[in-house]
Amino acid sequence: MKTLFFFSLLVLSLNSFGQGRRLPYSSGPKQLPCWGASGAPHPNGGGFVADTAQVDSSAYISADALVCDRARVLDSAQILDNAGVYNDARVYGDAKVSENATVGGDADIHGSAEVSGKATVSGGATVSGKAKVLESARIRDAMVSDRAEVSGNATVSGRAWVGGAALIYDYVSISERALITGNAQVYGEAWVYGCAKIHGDALVHGDAKIHGRAEIHGDAEIHGDAEIHHDTSIASGVYNGRGPIEWWISRDVLRPPPPVERDSIVRELMMWLMSGQPPYLYLHPNCP
Repeated sequence: MKTLFFFSLLVLSLNSFGQGRRLPYSSGPKQLPCWGASGAPHPNGGGFVADTAQVDSSAYISADALVCDRARVLDSAQILDNAGVYNDARVYGDAKVSENATVGGDADIHGSAEVSGKATVSGGATVSGKAKVLESARIRDAMVSDRAEVSGNATVSGRAWVGGAALIYDYVSISERALITGNAQVYGEAWVYGCAKIHGDALVHGDAKIHGRAEIHGDAEIHGDAEIHHDTSIASGVYNGRGPIEWWISRDVLRPPPPVERDSIVRELMMWLMSGQPPYLYLHPNCP
């Protein structure tokens, strides 16, 4: 009888602990907005804004959206549906966060960027330009810019940079100082890390691994269980890991990026300098 009493007490305690609580990256029902923090509905949309947060009157916060902690939503930015902005994150310009997406940490979302689905952007990540982070994609500390799109269950982390019109999707992992730009596509369960660079119209998919200072560009396609590393550069052909590479050029130093990519790097660095935040130094020819 005593055991049954204590078990019942434990169940009641656990139920009461879960009532009205919403973790920052949960899409569950909200009973106590921002964990019970004091705040008020935003006049433009009716979403909850904590007293510690800053939201411009021109921004739109829809009825079920949250802006918590010290987050800032400025200019014409929109926080829609069940989306939430937390910690010290900033959303500004014409950026949009929607559905069940969450933005936290020191993340910076600006320009006409979109974060939606169940996507999470956290740490010191930046999403800018017309970039999109969709579905269940996760961006932590990394940068997604220009017209790039990250979707599916893809993860981009570290000081990686996805720009241009690149597409990253499925279960891809991009990390460390990898650079994906141009019209490149990376999908399947591919891994790209180290100082690797993928650009042009290159395709990387399957279980391929690209790392070291490897460069995949032109119309090259790497797939299957291929692993490209060291200073290998592949500009054409298809390689699936089952035969010799006939198109490789080994070198000691990466060539500087083409002018379009170099202009993109300069533009992003200038935006960071103007915002007062320390710039990411994505100087891949000197990548340690």
